[in-house]
Amino acid sequence: MSADFVVKGGPLGLLMGSLLMRPMMKGVFKKVMTGLAYHAETGELIGEKLPPQNTLSKLILN
Repeated sequence: MSADFVVKGGPLGLLMGSLLMRPMMKGVFKKVMTGLAYHAETGELIGEKLPPQNTLSKLILN
């Protein structure tokens, strides 16, 4: 999956998008996809926080 976004505001918006928003959106997107994979595998609902890393690594390796 991928996601694209366009920031308005000319050169300042382009700079802000590449320096601030892209890393932030990448982190959020990774968390959403990890949570979706966990839910698809286990059927458990996920709240504000992801399950512990050791739990996630067991699912990813299988």
